[in-house]
Amino acid sequence: MKLRYEFETMEMDDQIVAVPVGEEAEDALHGIIKLNDSGAAIFRLLKKETTEDAIVAAMKKEYDASEEQIREFVRVFVSDLARQGVVEGV
Repeated sequence: MKLRYEFETMEMDDQIVAVPVGEEAEDALHGIIKLNDSGAAIFRLLKKETTEDAIVAAMKKEYDASEEQIREFVRVFVSDLARQGVVEGV
């Protein structure tokens, strides 16, 4: 799975946002995606082809939570992005 479009992530007013770039993304998406720290970490991992297991493994290194908690967060987050048409290959 990976992001369907190219995004730039940046901090704006103490918040992390993802902004679609390129004509294809601009035609399909309008606005920005607000992210928390863990959402931004997953978003960065989705910039290239990856798997749920790889994301969970990377998140386990960064966050003090059980694998079950991390996996559930990843599933919910990626599913939400997929419903918005932002992620492909889910």
